[in-house]
Amino acid sequence: MKIGDKKSLQQKQVAIMAVVVVAVILFLFKSFMYDQLQGKISAIEVKLKEAKAKLAEANSIADKKEIIDKELTILQHKLAYMSEMLPQKKEIPKFLKTIATRANDHSIRLLTFQPTAIITSEFYNEVPVTVNIRGSFNNLGQFFAKVGNLNRIVNVENVQLTATPGENSKETIGAVFTIKTFTYTEGGVY
Repeated sequence: MKIGDKKSLQQKQVAIMAVVVVAVILFLFKSFMYDQLQGKISAIEVKLKEAKAKLAEANSIADKKEIIDKELTILQHKLAYMSEMLPQKKEIPKFLKTIATRANDHSIRLLTFQPTAIITSEFYNEVPVTVNIRGSFNNLGQFFAKVGNLNRIVNVENVQLTATPGENSKETIGAVFTIKTFTYTEGGVY
């Protein structure tokens, strides 16, 4: 064999050995490192999908929370309005002040304001008040209209009108009547 052929053969053997060594290194890298990294990447992708699902659920809940908060605000306003219409306790001093203000607004003289026995029913209590007033017929009508338009539920019953001639030119009529207001009985009375 010639020296040139021997060198060429050695170079081929070195090249083959280099290819074999690179192939073995690549095989070992794939077997140990690459497969492990792929496993970790797959696990991370699963966790990422789970996190995205939880985020989507949280966003959905957040969107619903805004809607629920708006509904809650509306319901709180309705409750406040309804509580004003039908309070949970009797508020005779506040009610007397309201009636006295309405009477004064219409030049009606309030002679007596006498609360009577409360009438209890299943879900509400009736709070009757006997009232005696003097004024003009027109002012009395306006007074009744204002009382009927109060924010709370009020009934005017058993109206007895009497003429008051000669006593005072501005007070031509007297009225004795019962104003019934109502309070809510929590849970009902059973």
